[in-house]
Amino acid sequence: MNTQTIIHAMSMIKVFALKKKVRIEQIAFNKLILSLSESSREKINSKVFIHDKEIALLSQILIRYSLLKGFDLKGNDIEIDRTDFGKPFLRNHKNIFFNLTHSGDYVILAISDKEVGIDIEQEKEIDIEIADKFFSKSESKIISSAEDKDKKSIFFRMWTQKESYLKAIGLGLSKPLDSFSVESISGDYKVIDSENLQRYPEWKLDYFIIEGNYHFSICSLESFSRNSIQFLDSDFLIDQYLME
Repeated sequence: MNTQTIIHAMSMIKVFALKKKVRIEQIAFNKLILSLSESSREKINSKVFIHDKEIALLSQILIRYSLLKGFDLKGNDIEIDRTDFGKPFLRNHKNIFFNLTHSGDYVILAISDKEVGIDIEQEKEIDIEIADKFFSKSESKIISSAEDKDKKSIFFRMWTQKESYLKAIGLGLSKPLDSFSVESISGDYKVIDSENLQRYPEWKLDYFIIEGNYHFSICSLESFSRNSIQFLDSDFLIDQYLME
């Protein structure tokens, strides 16, 4: 079965949520990083803090493992490039789309046969008033009119939804956050963006809270269920990857 057949048989989004539980042993770290390209190794080693090095390493291993296992690719098939706006893509497989996000101890990867964008943010103390500067007027109004106890959660929900949309359309933060809005319409979250919706009128936004303080959003052209998220821990991924 070739890659084209596999991905159309999938016809859905695969999402892998990886949690880093403990420090990676140095021997395992060395083996893992040697399996990556020279440019990937340089990016990982450029990180100052050990935690950041390990998250960067696990991110690359998660991408490779998921593609190798799920799409019958070979190691040299996985050549990752970036668009002018920084969105990663597989150079030799234009029908496979993926997106990666990380925050705190979580790394999340989405793979699909259509464009997809994801974002996760660990809730933390933040000046809610920055929404007035970066969000649309309608979004800022929703936050300011909410009860104080709910404002931070609403902020992070909106932030991840907006980030996931920007990543899905491939523009990242080159497109201002206040140039579009995320609104709840009949219980569903929708993107209101006069600049881009003529191109993609059916973007769907799904939002979840993981472990109580991680806000996660996915933007795609098809519906997504929380039950479809495959949760992994770093020890399992490392063991499985090194067995390959």
